[in-house]
Amino acid sequence: MSTFKTEYMTPFYIGEGFSGLLPSLVALGQGVGEYTCQNQSSFNTTTNVTTWTVGPKYEEIAFPVEDFFFFLFTMLVVSFLAFAGLRFHPYFKKGKVKSAQYETSDSDNIEDGGPHDNPIKMGSDKTVKMGSDKTVTPDNISNSSSLLDSSSDKGITVSEYMILLFLTAWMNGLSNGALPSIQTYAALPYGQTAYSFALKLSNVANPLACFVSFFICTKSLLAVGVISIAGTALAAFQLTAAAMSPTPPLYDTTGGVALIILVFIWQTALFSYAKVAIATILRRQGRRALLWCGGMTQVGSLIGAIVMFILVNVVKVFKAAPTCRTP
Repeated sequence: MSTFKTEYMTPFYIGEGFSGLLPSLVALGQGVGEYTCQNQSSFNTTTNVTTWTVGPKYEEIAFPVEDFFFFLFTMLVVSFLAFAGLRFHPYFKKGKVKSAQYETSDSDNIEDGGPHDNPIKMGSDKTVKMGSDKTVTPDNISNSSSLLDSSSDKGITVSEYMILLFLTAWMNGLSNGALPSIQTYAALPYGQTAYSFALKLSNVANPLACFVSFFICTKSLLAVGVISIAGTALAAFQLTAAAMSPTPPLYDTTGGVALIILVFIWQTALFSYAKVAIATILRRQGRRALLWCGGMTQVGSLIGAIVMFILVNVVKVFKAAPTCRTP
């Protein structure tokens, strides 16, 4: 993505959101996991006693599992062809960064000191090459702002850079590693309907939040921090509800059902928006900054997955709610 213009970061994250939304919609049409709670009887031939219990009766799926996996395979093929086209087809070169624009690294855009007005900090003898025969020096840099991808963008300090990378790892650790592991524990106690709506609507919230950044995109580090904290608070509620399963707060009320659905939706939306904002800010700092953003995304996801694997499967902190509650 560092070879493309900054404005393409948002469509990248929208596509990433759709990669989770589309399989969810297909699974919804398949009807997998849908069930109704019904009275079920079991007859003991030894004591001649019939026992009645409430258990799930799973619905027939609309199409076989093979068709679903064929759809996933088709998505992978289309994604590969799209990547190959973006990478090699000459038509898409017009969307890439032109050679006349700055080819900067993180050291150009990140300063050890405080905030500065110019996105590139240069010493008295440092120059930045532009194309084959154009050179920007400290003397004429003030006259070359039109060649910037976004001339109004300010550079960031090392501390701000580290904070953004930490937030990237933190949010991806929660959204990709921790929260998917406890969705059942957090939402299913509120009922099958609440669980189904929470998961499906949160998948819709992901690309929708990225789409919103097309029109309302923040470059403020303070705003990104506030959004990240708000999303973390909602994630903490999900973790708390999962830890208290099978009797989380308000689990037997209509308000509790609405609450858990809204928590899932807004947590996904806030994290998705914040991740787009961070990636856009780091994209403007150079290729290496974007590389570190991707690296911290994977590191955070890995750590979150490992921690939750231990808590769920080894320590067994969470307890599953019954599929059908007895009145």
